Amino acid sequence: MVVSFYFYYHIITTIIMAERMLNAALKEIFLMKDVEKQRLAVKTLFKLASNVHTKPTETKYHRIRPDNPQIKSRIFDIKGGRTALRGIGFGLSECGEFYEYRGAPLEKCCAILENALNDITGN
Repeated sequence: MVVSFYFYYHIITTIIMAERMLNAALKEIFLMKDVEKQRLAVKTLFKLASNVHTKPTETKYHRIRPDNPQIKSRIFDIKGGRTALRGIGFGLSECGEFYEYRGAPLEKCCAILENALNDITGN
């Protein structure tokens, strides 16, 4: 089976765009004055990404409800939160009631988020 150049181009473009989106969102999150909010936001994003990455067959990790109080306060109520979700591969469902995982380079996203968390905590 021959895989076309455009197939690989699409995959590489998706990876690059996800990384850029996540990094841009993290810059916005780091502009917040409240370091604890920064830490909680990045920790939550890391947990969401790592759950999907380490347990890809468990579909309960593939959906996020924006009305979940912890997710709302840690992600949706902060500047850069929605962009970060898109950067780790979550997009709004067709019905608009939840965000669902649509694909992203989770290994790379987890590494970016882990480094960001270490920067915040000073490790």
